[in-house]
Amino acid sequence: YLYYGGMIFLGLKNFEDAMFMFQMCIATPASVVSQIVVEAKKKLVLASLIQHGETVGPPKYSSAMIQRHLKAVTAPYNELATAFSTFSMDGVQEIVHKHKAIFVADCNYGLVKQVMDALYLRNIQRLTQTYITLSLADIAQSVKLPSPAVAEMYILRMIEAGTLRATINQKDSQVSFQEQVTAPPELREKVSVQTSQVIAINERLTKLEQELLCDPAYQRKMMLQERSSRWGDSEAASVSMEVAVE
Repeated sequence: YLYYGGMIFLGLKNFEDAMFMFQMCIATPASVVSQIVVEAKKKLVLASLIQHGETVGPPKYSSAMIQRHLKAVTAPYNELATAFSTFSMDGVQEIVHKHKAIFVADCNYGLVKQVMDALYLRNIQRLTQTYITLSLADIAQSVKLPSPAVAEMYILRMIEAGTLRATINQKDSQVSFQEQVTAPPELREKVSVQTSQVIAINERLTKLEQELLCDPAYQRKMMLQERSSRWGDSEAASVSMEVAVE
């Protein structure tokens, strides 16, 4: 169930949920390592590279024995992750070429190609930390893309997805990078939680205000204050005595 759930999320490109399902599959208590758990581990490595650019392991409470065994039987995938961490496309391509037969036999070659695609995107993103303006030809050469036209395609994808702020001057094929203002996921989550709390507090205050406006004692008090402002303290005192008698 967990493995196939992860497969469905992969098909939907919902990598976060796919990773969670594969992690739960690996963490399921067992005395031996099943083939399903092995396959879940392989896909967990690939999904985490695509989504986060680094490997995400199983939960800490997973069996240490199972984790050691998985590390041994998923060596090609670990090599791919190590190469990815260097941001070297040549290194990643070398590992992919070396273990292509294994990736194809595991029916994971499509995901491996998405890993390579993710590395192109991350390497373009890293250029914004060094350069303000760069030509499409230089970008293609730097990240090992086949042509400036392909580099432009990637940049347009990133701009549309909101992961890159940049403009392309078609006249001279120059890309101008703009300062990234996106908040980290942790900060966005914190802001979302605090916003929900503020909304809840505001709803509670609105409800209390409505209850207060309908309270007879509050209405009498407001009436006295209004008459005091209009007629003076002596008249207000008289009205106060009348209200008290009633």
